[in-house]
Amino acid sequence: MKCRYQLMSLIFLSVASIPIAAESVDLDFSNQMETTNVSTGFGPSYDGPIMRFLNVGTHDGKTIDAKVTSSIFGAATFLYHTPNYKEGAGEPEGDIGFLYQTTAPGAAGLIYKFEFFDGTAGLSATFSVPYTIPEFDMIGYDIDGEPVQSEQVRVFKSEGFFSYQTGTAAASLTAEESVDGLSVLFSGPGTNFSETNTSGAVKFTYKNTSAITLQFETVTASNSYLPNPIFSAFDGNWELSGFTDPVTSSNSSDFGDAPNEYNTLQASNGAEHAISSSLYLGSNIDADDDGQPSLGSTGDDLDIDGNDDDGITLLTNLEIGLDALINVSVFGEGYLQAWADWDMNGSFDEDEQIITNYAVSNGLQVIPIRVGDDAVVGQAQTRFRVSSSPNIPSSGYVGDGEVEDYVFNVTDLGTTIQHSGFYTAAFEDNWPEVGDFDVNDVVAYYRTTIIIKDDKVLRFDINGNITAYGASYGNGLGWKLEGFTESEVNLQLSRVMRNGATRANISPFTGEEKDYADVPAGQDLVVVASLNLRNDIPINPECLFHRTNPTCGAALEAEQMTFSISLPFNVGDEPSVSSVMPLGGYDPFIFGPGEGLYHGSSFSSPPGKELEIHTADFPPTTRGTLVSDYYGIAQDDSDPAIGKYYRTSENLPWGILISVPWNHPSEYVDISHAYPDFAEWATSGGTDKQTWYLDPDATKTWTTADDQ
Repeated sequence: MKCRYQLMSLIFLSVASIPIAAESVDLDFSNQMETTNVSTGFGPSYDGPIMRFLNVGTHDGKTIDAKVTSSIFGAATFLYHTPNYKEGAGEPEGDIGFLYQTTAPGAAGLIYKFEFFDGTAGLSATFSVPYTIPEFDMIGYDIDGEPVQSEQVRVFKSEGFFSYQTGTAAASLTAEESVDGLSVLFSGPGTNFSETNTSGAVKFTYKNTSAITLQFETVTASNSYLPNPIFSAFDGNWELSGFTDPVTSSNSSDFGDAPNEYNTLQASNGAEHAISSSLYLGSNIDADDDGQPSLGSTGDDLDIDGNDDDGITLLTNLEIGLDALINVSVFGEGYLQAWADWDMNGSFDEDEQIITNYAVSNGLQVIPIRVGDDAVVGQAQTRFRVSSSPNIPSSGYVGDGEVEDYVFNVTDLGTTIQHSGFYTAAFEDNWPEVGDFDVNDVVAYYRTTIIIKDDKVLRFDINGNITAYGASYGNGLGWKLEGFTESEVNLQLSRVMRNGATRANISPFTGEEKDYADVPAGQDLVVVASLNLRNDIPINPECLFHRTNPTCGAALEAEQMTFSISLPFNVGDEPSVSSVMPLGGYDPFIFGPGEGLYHGSSFSSPPGKELEIHTADFPPTTRGTLVSDYYGIAQDDSDPAIGKYYRTSENLPWGILISVPWNHPSEYVDISHAYPDFAEWATSGGTDKQTWYLDPDATKTWTTADDQ
């Protein structure tokens, strides 16, 4: 290098969609959330380890947000990020740079991690839903080094690292695979080159990943001046020419063997996994030159290398609308995804993913799946993929793991499905104090469903979404049920889901890990959708709450948390249809989250599940042991002797249950102002103004018409 500050820049070029018809997206790191707090020669900078960016690009109609995290190893110090960096007049804006320095001779470096998130509409700025980019290229340049300090960058195969290109000149970066085969280290030639000279540059191609790690490594000589700083920058739309042809990061891959309409051949963007010794399904994995499409998904089973599709075994039959169990054998740790073509239309449709981001570990695990209500009797094509990366699609390349395709028989039990109407449950969480009484601290919209055969209930479900969360406190959400007992439910098959993904090994009765011990006698039957909704809901930081703040644009809160509680019954223990009919809204309630979280001045210590708040005149469950100590405290006027619970002396309730969609009050708006007839209905004990919820003051409520 000619100057004291070494310049090493990495560039994002474009994001291309898969499989064909590339849609290029420039990534722009100029819209940061953190306020710069350091003035430097490179521009306004920020000295924290993490920077978050909004709308760094778009893909497939989605907006992409990004989080960039830095961490140091060895004798080095991180100094700052420089967002919207621009080094010279010939370079585009929208870069992100960083400066770190070595403080002693020897090996050191900086780990720079990029994570991409769905930032569309209500998910903007939440950084809560990882977004898998199908393909993007990254150029690193001016990675050349100097006599007293080497420059290297390491990339990791498991993060979708697909191929690389180096400069065409003799003195260019060299690539060296690690001994364990998990990463590739690119070393600079040790001679200074201009920024646009590809001798000091490398181009990476990534596929199907939501996170990448760039590990910058350096060795500082004993005769180097100290501290010795290194500045690096990333650019989203500056192209360089003069690279070699692409070199794939892996010499061998595993492919599927489903018919090619399911994307099996490489030319069809087939499901492809780089062979890795650290993660695969079953007892072994073999390399394939390409996909081997076959009608029964046996092409890979019958090839010369033998059958390596040995990771998935059915434990129960696949029957329309019912749950089944599969046995999954895994070597290593990763995330399992699975798809089933229930309607047999020759493709894996968006609603046919049956396992999403299920965390698997070394050994055997039993996983429940559900056969679609619209499944067709016959042979259904399925696909299972395991990888270190979550959220991978059913097709395309990933950096490790394995794909296994199977055909399974689907049968029909002659079942019927019956739904309740939809219900809205809304709560004020300040009990026993009234608080602002906007009754929007938790608003849930849901219905119940049963699967029936021969007058027996095979499964009971609650499905819904959280339409509002106007609480500063944390709150769990549950229901008290009747008509059957906890011991009649098949706990192994039961499931709790959030936003379509199963909460692995979580009991619907506790919200915690499944416990197969005998159920204590005399306990109420309770199911739990969430132990703390505030941790589960994508709350936009600009809005403070979720879908209650009238000053926050609706587009920022379009996303809602969905939930599902599913209770399949043991064979022989199925309740009769009459025991659970008529289907209704049952007894919803919120409860304290525990975890040391404050829940109002009435409580000397943070309450947990023992604090329950039900809708009017529903008593606490046997778990709500704290509630009776607070009858008559503050504004509460509960009197169990007359069946009065969770009401004030004027009969105002802390919770309401309505059999229709409901436009809840805006934040800090008393419900009696948002609904002029509410007070008369409440004080009359429900005899007057019984349709009060149909006549809101529209200027004081949140419109939910678009939610249904």
